[in-house]
Amino acid sequence: MKRLEGKVAIVTGAGQGVGRGIALAFAKEGAAVVLAGRTESKVQSVAEEIRKFSGKALAIRCDVAKKSDIEATVRATVKEFGTVHILVNNAFCGNDPMPIEETTDDYFQAAVDTNLFGCMHLMQACFPYLKQNRGSIINFGTGAALEGWPNLLTYTATKEAIRGMTRVAAKEWGKHGIRANCLTPQANSPAMEVFKQRNPQGYAGLIAATPLGYIGDCEADIGPVAVFLASEDSRYMTGHTLTVDGGQFVLR
Repeated sequence: MKRLEGKVAIVTGAGQGVGRGIALAFAKEGAAVVLAGRTESKVQSVAEEIRKFSGKALAIRCDVAKKSDIEATVRATVKEFGTVHILVNNAFCGNDPMPIEETTDDYFQAAVDTNLFGCMHLMQACFPYLKQNRGSIINFGTGAALEGWPNLLTYTATKEAIRGMTRVAAKEWGKHGIRANCLTPQANSPAMEVFKQRNPQGYAGLIAATPLGYIGDCEADIGPVAVFLASEDSRYMTGHTLTVDGGQFVLR
């Protein structure tokens, strides 16, 4: 039996990068996957990939900065698949380099609306089903915040807040059997590709600073860790941050 057989997962930001990699990994382990993303064509494309190997997928246009979109996504999920077992809060914004002194309120607010409110509203909307199913929440931090990378104020600040939110959820909802954990991945996502093009020396330095010597693949390297957190294999783990980054950032 596959590790996620019979499970229903919502994955946000599923049209590309880490979200796509996790969605594919989940589907190959038997989960029915709801692919939520702002660009409908991208999530539809991933849904077609999944259906090609007879996986179950539902693509939904969803801007997680809009509570109404989140509520509609959860309703559509329950209508199609009956419930929710796994929530993956991968969608984010706010990682364009910008010095602190040039960061505007509007730019910061956009990151808060997507990264923080999006995460919170999805957790709230899915709570009744996660409670019923003793479900799993996977949120996302970033190694950039663990180290404090310059010019990424809004991204790192909101990602660290999400790590705090994850720990609170683990303690509040543990009594319901809900587990909440956080991943900080380093992967060949579109954002990483942009960084590579803009700063080839910085990209080379990033690889040099990674003990395993390469940038992770979204499906092959990040996907299996998400499967572990979503499955019964991690049934006694909650409130943790897992750095899935080839060893670049070691939490102390």
